[in-house]
Amino acid sequence: MDPSIKNVEMKNKDRFLGYADVYDQARPEMPEYPIEIITRYLNKKANIVVDLGCGSGLSTTAWKNHCNAIIGIEPSDDMLLAANKKSDKNISFKKAFAHETGLSGDCADVVICSQSFHWMNPALTLAEVNRILKSGGIFAAVDYDWPPVCKWEAELAHKQLFYSKAS
Repeated sequence: MDPSIKNVEMKNKDRFLGYADVYDQARPEMPEYPIEIITRYLNKKANIVVDLGCGSGLSTTAWKNHCNAIIGIEPSDDMLLAANKKSDKNISFKKAFAHETGLSGDCADVVICSQSFHWMNPALTLAEVNRILKSGGIFAAVDYDWPPVCKWEAELAHKQLFYSKAS
């Protein structure tokens, strides 16, 4: 692998060191509707769902009653520590990068990236998704933050528009 790609991965992995608990409290929980849409497309209850870049496990636990098992994949030790507090018989977490999950091939009915795909190497991650996803499975990259975070100027303009209409 290109050393510059590896360097970016390590920086991204360490970006939230010491902030996992704050992240877990501040990050919005994944809403039900993406899960409902994905399940409808799959046309059955998923056996195994893999949540790539699961962070503190917020999006992983959202799947609890919608599949038989969910595996959160996360490279950050701090995030994994917070996520593991949410483990149970159907929810597990594994330390790995999205492009090197170490999971068996053709194991997942659904692979999801909930507000995390932008941290990943797209080509390598999509190759891994292709490897672990069962035939007929669903891959989804979900963003459920509004407004989307881009630059502070855009967020300021959105707030000014939103609050000016509210008055």
